[in-house]
Amino acid sequence: MSWKPMLATNANLDKLVLPKLGSVKLEGVRGEFTPNGLFTRPLKRFNNGMLLSEKFIELILYCSENDIIVEGEFYKHGMPFNEISSICRRKGHQGVDKLEFHIFDIYISGMQTTRFDKRCVLMENIMKSISSKSIKLIPQIFHETKEEIVEHYERALTQGYEGWVLKDPDGVYKKGRSTVLEGTYLRLKPEDTFDGKVIEIIERFENLCDSEVNELGQLKKRQDKDMKASTGLAAVALVECKGFNKPIRVSLSRGILDYTDTKKSPSRASIFRNRASFIGRNIRFVGFTIKGMDLPRSPRFDDWRTDLDE
Repeated sequence: MSWKPMLATNANLDKLVLPKLGSVKLEGVRGEFTPNGLFTRPLKRFNNGMLLSEKFIELILYCSENDIIVEGEFYKHGMPFNEISSICRRKGHQGVDKLEFHIFDIYISGMQTTRFDKRCVLMENIMKSISSKSIKLIPQIFHETKEEIVEHYERALTQGYEGWVLKDPDGVYKKGRSTVLEGTYLRLKPEDTFDGKVIEIIERFENLCDSEVNELGQLKKRQDKDMKASTGLAAVALVECKGFNKPIRVSLSRGILDYTDTKKSPSRASIFRNRASFIGRNIRFVGFTIKGMDLPRSPRFDDWRTDLDE
């Protein structure tokens, strides 16, 4: 089955087209149950995949027998994200017994035009075949106004959830990242801004390994440190930030081009070529603060704070 997961994009309420189906956004670890077994969102095997598969064997068998992909989050409300992540990523971790799997979507080969509201019905049918109390279906709420969406989003935050997810009832499954214009798969969650000081610029390397087709029909390259080539492009700024006890790896992705300087930022080529001059410079970046994690999640460049540079 040639496939890749559909990914959400940040919602813009000013451009939101109603109606929408909404649900809580769980701060868990995404899992993809496929006819070929269990995979992570980047379509790799879980280090603790054997124990996860044993616990959720009903989904393993269902997907294999029905040629279907079931998506969801390994999650337990109130459990810190880093604990959930450790259970999933560490081979042999017995904490698997504590986890639940919360289903939020499905993909069926040959039914690419199936709307999300119809997929919801199919997910409900799957639940009728499942006896495990650790497998749950995330409830969907129909929204006709933006006010309803904001109300549910704020309530979700007060209840300890990460945010709110919106899907177009008429939307079909898109392989890859949804867009604001499409409005197929959107998310609302807090995003925090931080200021810090650059202590190192890290180069991007090109993987020279040949691409190979994995079990899901995707082209993947194996990782080999001896098969990496220099690109001369900056990839990450290592940043010291007040309030955090270790440096943060800030992705130089947002609004930065490879070779063209802009008003917002020099190019990645310029940054790496002149990297010594960027040490000590102040930077603003955005990320998500997650309960139980000691560093912001998904930190990425926002702007250079030249007003703070000495």
